[in-house]
Amino acid sequence: MKIIKLLFLLFVLLNFSYSSQDSLYVTLSADTVKIWNVGVYVNCACSFMMDVNVSSDTIFITEIDTSKDWATCMCYFDLCINITGLEPGNYTAVVYRTLAFDPNIYYVGSISFTVNNKINPYSFTAYQSPCNQISSTLEYHKVSTKFELFTNHPNPFNPTTTIEFSIPVFDFVTLKIYNLSGQEIETLINENIRAGKYKIVWNARENPSGIYFCRLNTSTYSAVRKLILIK
Repeated sequence: MKIIKLLFLLFVLLNFSYSSQDSLYVTLSADTVKIWNVGVYVNCACSFMMDVNVSSDTIFITEIDTSKDWATCMCYFDLCINITGLEPGNYTAVVYRTLAFDPNIYYVGSISFTVNNKINPYSFTAYQSPCNQISSTLEYHKVSTKFELFTNHPNPFNPTTTIEFSIPVFDFVTLKIYNLSGQEIETLINENIRAGKYKIVWNARENPSGIYFCRLNTSTYSAVRKLILIK
């Protein structure tokens, strides 16, 4: 059974990657190992439990989001696994993540370390920090049946306008603003979001009057709308 699980996790490692701002590091005290994953940028409602499996010199850690909710903000979390009772030796911790509204298993990263002492029996505990940065950008509504980028309103505008779009499935979404020369001005969304209809306000107070373009991209859909800023 352990061999099957190891092969499955190896398949996941080779076939999936996870783009984030995570940072893995290890601290050791006596025979306690703390494996930290800091700067985990996910939805504010995420609540993680940790699954830990030690196989020889490899520690497989899966951060499992157990939340049934979805918030209209993103957040940075620090996650930590405390492990005691590992046999002395060299280890590699391999970290994966699952999200509540995403069927995929993502490979986060790996880190190696050495254990010199063994005193206590083997055990582990998990820690999740409070949210330490929130970016409230989206207004969310559940109903959505298709991909669509709507015309912003008002248009023309000064200096704010509301951009609406909808997606029918969980997907990675980017929403960016470009000027008439095709130069990217601002990234409004760059994250995985669940199916639904969304509103986001763009404040163009730092930009000159002119024509701009809003581009929505998902894995299967792309659309552009023209925005007119008049000051």
